[in-house]
Amino acid sequence: MVKLHQAREELRPVREDFEAKNKQLLDEMPKFYHSLIDYFQPSFEALIRAQVVYFTEMHNIFSELTDQIDQAGLSDEQRERENEAKLSELRALSFVADD
Repeated sequence: MVKLHQAREELRPVREDFEAKNKQLLDEMPKFYHSLIDYFQPSFEALIRAQVVYFTEMHNIFSELTDQIDQAGLSDEQRERENEAKLSELRALSFVADD
């Protein structure tokens, strides 16, 4: 009985310490979680803005290029022949390896 009573007395301060720290963690964890959201939100917003700028610029460039291609008024066969002629000129250069 004496050992049981002594063990309970030793357990009491440890239990109180555990309960105090557990209560503190339960109070602070939601605050910590919300602070992470506040920390990362500007980074995500900056990433989204950068992507919007990038894809808008790519769309504008692509639109300009398609307008330039369409201005020539060539058919697909004519474009293909023109591309093949340019490729033949490149292949004829001395520094281009044969396939």
